[in-house]
Amino acid sequence: MSEANADDGALYSVWDRLTADEVDALHALVAFVGEQWNNGHPLVALVALKAAARLLATFDLGHLPVVRAVLDAS
Repeated sequence: MSEANADDGALYSVWDRLTADEVDALHALVAFVGEQWNNGHPLVALVALKAAARLLATFDLGHLPVVRAVLDAS
C-alpha cells in the first residue's frame, strides 16, 4: 500500500470513529481558521490551526505531513 493510500485509510478510519457532533466541531474549526485568515487575522488563524493539528494528532493522524508540519512549526 502506498503512503498516500495509507494516509487516506487513516483518515477514513478516523471519520468512521467520530460522532456527528465531533465532525461538526471539526468543520466549524476549519471554517473558523479560513474565516480568520481571510479577514486579515493570520495569528488567530495559525493558533486555531495549531489547535486543529493537535486535535487531529489525538485521532492518530499526527503522522500526516500537514499535521506534522503544523506541529513542528511551533
